[in-house]
Amino acid sequence: MINTRSMSLEIFQSTWAMEVRQPGKQELSLSEKCSLTAGSGFDGLNIDLDVEDMPPVLEVRDTLTDYGLACSVVAFPANVDELIVALERCGVLDATSLVVNARYFPFSVEQGGEFVENCLATGREFGIPVHFETHRLTLTNDLLYTVQLLECCPDLRLVADLSHYVLGREMPIPVDGFHQELIERILRRSVSIQGRIPSREQIQLPLHFPSNQDWVSQFYEWWEWGMKDWLSRSTISPRSPSEIEDNNRFNFTCELGPSPYAMTDENGVEFSDRWEEGLVLKREVEKTWQRCVIGSLGSES
Repeated sequence: MINTRSMSLEIFQSTWAMEVRQPGKQELSLSEKCSLTAGSGFDGLNIDLDVEDMPPVLEVRDTLTDYGLACSVVAFPANVDELIVALERCGVLDATSLVVNARYFPFSVEQGGEFVENCLATGREFGIPVHFETHRLTLTNDLLYTVQLLECCPDLRLVADLSHYVLGREMPIPVDGFHQELIERILRRSVSIQGRIPSREQIQLPLHFPSNQDWVSQFYEWWEWGMKDWLSRSTISPRSPSEIEDNNRFNFTCELGPSPYAMTDENGVEFSDRWEEGLVLKREVEKTWQRCVIGSLGSES
């Protein structure tokens, strides 16, 4: 973990991103995933507890403890009752946060805002930060709606997976000023970033293809913008209850998903090594964070 004063960067891997789903290759156990994650210097795992091969929650807790890993939990609640189940599991795991992909589809910003406020209040009752991920087929599916939701809910904090907005709106490259402003409004309210790089037609690109480098550069720029903004917000007092609950941690989660997110050939073999790409993102984010921290300290002197 990289620290500057009381502010820190934590980098997680995703258990979903560690699924193999390729012909002739065996899936990893949770213990094997934890061993790889800890051995590569990640701080923790983002965990979906509802996948078929996930062990019982107490076994998950013990395995994480054995490898010295923190965790966040991702859930897909359609109502507050389902959110409570996820929060109870977070309590067992001592999770840093609950990442919500809400399967709740209101017709108005007011309805969505009421649902968000109920979720945030419930999270506070459990003492667990609740953050909403920007994701297709969830409450935050639409970029314009999500920006309006932010105006409606001042304590709403996001996990920014910008890949869904680039794909969903078929953003051009170079990105036009209208969409750049909307992305910045998302990042201003984000306390975490999920690492995946798309194009306007493909949700996840191989990082090493020369044809993809414009999008790689664009996402590196956006992530740096988001880190700089978070560092500037973290020096402001008073801060919102949501940001105080996060204990001055900025989270980056590598989330390079298996097929059909990953591009494959006709035999189902992926064009790139997602684990190695995750390490590339980890190193890039660590370097970016250091630049942001140095710039932040310089601006204060």
